[in-house]
Amino acid sequence: GELATQTTEMKDTYPKELQDRTLLNDFVSTLEAWTQEAQLIAEVVKTDRNRAAEMIVNDCTPALDKAAAAGTALAEELETQQNKIIKNQNTTSNIAMAVIIAVMVVATIVVLLMAAKIIRSIVEPSNQVRDALVGFSQGDLAVPVNYTGANELGVMCDALRTSQSVLSECISDTCHLLEEMSAGNYDVRTKDEKIYVGSLRKILDSVRVINSGMSDDLGQISQSSDQVAAGADQVSNSAQALAQGAT
Repeated sequence: GELATQTTEMKDTYPKELQDRTLLNDFVSTLEAWTQEAQLIAEVVKTDRNRAAEMIVNDCTPALDKAAAAGTALAEELETQQNKIIKNQNTTSNIAMAVIIAVMVVATIVVLLMAAKIIRSIVEPSNQVRDALVGFSQGDLAVPVNYTGANELGVMCDALRTSQSVLSECISDTCHLLEEMSAGNYDVRTKDEKIYVGSLRKILDSVRVINSGMSDDLGQISQSSDQVAAGADQVSNSAQALAQGAT
């Protein structure tokens, strides 16, 4: 009947996590025993009410008490297991929350370290470029630019190093040409004409114009000196001839 249906449903819905089904089986067996007593009393009462009353007191009531005790024990066990499950779930939730927080902290640290590395990779070469440009403005071409890279900053630093090298070589070569010319060597040649690129070519052209002009001027001065010397010789010879004729 309905009680059997409820008993079956209770067995089916009993938590699978609880492998020990002793209390459940005790409750079901005591309940079934009470049900049998109740059915028997229902048959007896039709013919012998006194006998039925005695059976209620002596058999049915103890069976019901036993079923109630088994039900109470089962309910207490279910409550205990429920509390354990809730506790385990809370523990699992706390652990999961702690893991999530730890992961977030680690991720934040990693992001901060990556950001610091990126900022440092930008700031350091930028500072080198700034110092080199300030050095340019002050005539210092020896400010070190050490950063290298395949990005825009790397290209900028490469161009800056090339500019420093080219200008230094041009200045050194120009000083060499002028020093040789000041020493009277107008047959001097540049060490490397290729370093005078772009607008720097005008420096070499100007030095060559100066070299050529001074060579011509000195040639004319030398020629004039020779002419003056020749005239002086003639005057000296004439003076000697007059002196000899007078004697």
